[in-house]
Amino acid sequence: RRVPALLIGRCCRRIRRHRLWRQLRRQLAVFCGAFCYNHHADFYYSIETAIWPLVRIGESVAQRLGALLVCLVILLTASVVFVFYTCLLPAVYFESRLRCLWHLLFGHWLLVNIVFHYYCAAFSDPGSPPAGCTFPVVGVCRRCVAPKPPRAHHCAVCKRCVLRMDHHCPWINSCVGLYNYKHFVLFCVYMLAGCVYVALVAAPVYNDHFYSWDRDDDVDAASIDASTFMAAERPALDWLFQYATVHHMVYYEIVLTSAVALVLGCLTAYHVFLASRNETCIETHINRRMAKSMLAKGLTYRNPYDLGWRKNLRQALCIDAPGRSFWRHVLLPSTCPPVSDGLSYPTTLMSVDDVIEDISVV
Repeated sequence: RRVPALLIGRCCRRIRRHRLWRQLRRQLAVFCGAFCYNHHADFYYSIETAIWPLVRIGESVAQRLGALLVCLVILLTASVVFVFYTCLLPAVYFESRLRCLWHLLFGHWLLVNIVFHYYCAAFSDPGSPPAGCTFPVVGVCRRCVAPKPPRAHHCAVCKRCVLRMDHHCPWINSCVGLYNYKHFVLFCVYMLAGCVYVALVAAPVYNDHFYSWDRDDDVDAASIDASTFMAAERPALDWLFQYATVHHMVYYEIVLTSAVALVLGCLTAYHVFLASRNETCIETHINRRMAKSMLAKGLTYRNPYDLGWRKNLRQALCIDAPGRSFWRHVLLPSTCPPVSDGLSYPTTLMSVDDVIEDISVV
């Protein structure tokens, strides 16, 4: 009698446990559904909500890392300029003074443009929607809970909406938007040209020294003065690279500028391509998704802001206004603002008034 009673008791306890777990699971499902369910939310919104803590960590890291990256850019640029002045220009000077003069003019033109456009890109305001005025609204920012004009997006790092936002660049510790997009693109172009230029100048100097350096004829650096240097029978270039430190400095110059030119070349080509299509980095993903959805319906999607590559590039470089030229406002430092106010942009779409006017003409 005891054995069946024990078996029945165990079965009852197991049944109670299963029922308890079922109730707990149901209550947990109801609890999660009550706090997470939204009829208007889709799968991507759920994924965004799930990874939101990681996004917050990334925003905090980007805010702290941005200032360090700006300092790193300034230090690396200053080091390249220092090596160019102390090692490369003297070598070019002893070969040809006319070439040295040309390098001084061309190098300083690149340097002025690099410094100017980096300063404007990093320290100028990219632009944000104005408060207290009416403008065309395409949506409401759920972070700012405020009207959002066309092509404006919210930056989680800067914690505000940015006009014609392209992306948040940690190397300038700021957003690339309407008012600094031109300076960002030109900084990339001039920095790429500067890196290629310095690498081309440093390469023959380094090769000449590397293959002709007489390591057996070593002279103490402390025993060389200016008169000995100028009165030396051997070429001055050999005396210039008598020290291993200078040799390593030129090697550092070549490696750094070549690596930066390789990476920056891909980035610059990508942004010039986007500028020729009048797209931002964010709009690229939006337009791709729109084109895919329209293709599924048998329709073709076209970027409404694409005015043709010539007009697009002129708009990106802020030379689409009368009186502005490529020679004055691109090849030389210029702070000319964009024509658009960031609230409306020229499009290829026809307005209702244009359609009515065309119909009336017909």
